[in-house]
Amino acid sequence: MTLKIDGYVPPSTDTALSQGVTFVYPTPYGEITIRSKLAGRTNTKYRLAMTHFTEWQQRRKNLNKGGADDEADERLIGIVHDHLVIDWSTTIKSEGTEIVPTRENFVALLMSPACPNVLSVYLSDAADEAHFRPETVADDAGNSPTPSDGSSDGRPKKNG
Repeated sequence: MTLKIDGYVPPSTDTALSQGVTFVYPTPYGEITIRSKLAGRTNTKYRLAMTHFTEWQQRRKNLNKGGADDEADERLIGIVHDHLVIDWSTTIKSEGTEIVPTRENFVALLMSPACPNVLSVYLSDAADEAHFRPETVADDAGNSPTPSDGSSDGRPKKNG
């Protein structure tokens, strides 16, 4: 039996799995901007990848190779990049040079001690359906092409 909860509005499928929403994470060294898909039940590829990751972790633990290590972190952040991130950018620099938005740089940046909490806050934001819901009643009725847009820091959406 499925309950229909009064007032509940599901996330927009197009926004949640295609267009995504933009999150901005300020750090003392610059900002990380991530346009993301929803990390929820409807994102089957992400869900399956996380199931395989959990199985891999359990197997390592059973073989006494468990514990926190760089390989596990790299795999997790790689899964996040591959199945949630639509695109990303940063104003953070490495040795005075702009960081090019590649998968490898995303993993390295989120593993950096300079960005210790960005991954956990981002995953929480990406899992929050509220960020992927229509912004207005007109959007909810399908009368507007404007997708919803999440912001992790409460700032208004940037134009352009």
